[in-house]
Amino acid sequence: MENQDPRNAPPGIGQRPRVDRSGWPKTIAGAVNVLLTKLSEGDLQTIRGLERPQDMTRFHFSLGLWIRNNFGLWQGNEALLTECCGDWFKEPDHASGVIMEALWKRLHEQEHQP
Repeated sequence: MENQDPRNAPPGIGQRPRVDRSGWPKTIAGAVNVLLTKLSEGDLQTIRGLERPQDMTRFHFSLGLWIRNNFGLWQGNEALLTECCGDWFKEPDHASGVIMEALWKRLHEQEHQP
């Protein structure tokens, strides 16, 4: 993992098992919990190494795409879209960014707990 360019996606997310429709998370916290089980410790370390939650945008076409496809953001997971985007403009790209930033925040909160 040390030789990985941190601008690239966490390796291996594409090989993670898909999440079927019945397992779609309905909340941001639920989505983060799923990601914590799907990503390797090396992937999580890469994310912990990012300075700001906005730095997660570098994973838009990798981890973000996996989130959009596997959490039903293109297929009608209205509950998760609404939690991420509100009722007005439900956009899967934005929703995946909200989830990735929440993952970053959860990992950084864990670092600072005694």
